[in-house]
Amino acid sequence: MQNTSNKKQYFRLDVLIILLVLLAVSFHDWKSQTSFRVVVDGDSMSPTYQSNDIITATSMYSRIIKDDVVILRLPKSVIIKRAIYLPGEIFWVMKFDQVHWEPIPENTVNDFIALNLWEIKKIKVPKDKIWLEGDNRDESYDSRICGFFDMKNIIGVVSPWQSTKLKKQNHAIVQRLYELKKQGKVINRENFISNATAADF
Repeated sequence: MQNTSNKKQYFRLDVLIILLVLLAVSFHDWKSQTSFRVVVDGDSMSPTYQSNDIITATSMYSRIIKDDVVILRLPKSVIIKRAIYLPGEIFWVMKFDQVHWEPIPENTVNDFIALNLWEIKKIKVPKDKIWLEGDNRDESYDSRICGFFDMKNIIGVVSPWQSTKLKKQNHAIVQRLYELKKQGKVINRENFISNATAADF
C-alpha cells in the first residue's frame, strides 16, 4: 500500500511540473505578443520622457483613461502622447495664436468671453476620437494644432508603472487671469493688457 501511495504522489508532482512549464511558456508567448518597447524620439513628452528613453507599452488594455500615455501608429510615424479628453467629454478651447487651440478651465470661460480678445469655442469629443497632448507644450504637435486623433490608431498604452501623471500647467494667459483675480482687480481689457506681451495676441 505504501508503494502505491508513493507512486501516486510522484505521478501527481510530475504532472504538476509539466503543467507549470506549459503555463510559463504560454505566459511568455502571451507577454511577447501584447507587450512591446518604444524608443522616444524627440522632446514632446519631456520632462516625463526624454529623447532616446525606452518605454514599455501593452496592447492589452480594457479602456483608455484620462492621463494615460498612449502609443499611436500614424501613416508616416509612431507617436507618444497623453490622453487629455476622452470620447464624449465636453470642454472649452481658446485660440491663443495662429495655430494653437488651448483648453481652458471652465471657471475662466465667462471672463475670457467678456474680454473678447481671443476666439473661444466649446467642443465635444466624438465617440471614436480622442484629444491628445504632449507634456512639453512648446515642442509638441498634438490636438491643440491638428485636432482629434482616431482611437483606432492607438496601438498601446504605456505600462502603468512607467507612466508618470504630469500636473498640467495652465497657459500663461490663464495664469495672468488668475493673478488679477487674486489681486482683487476688475477683469477688463485695460487691466488685462497692461502687463501683456505682444506674443500673447
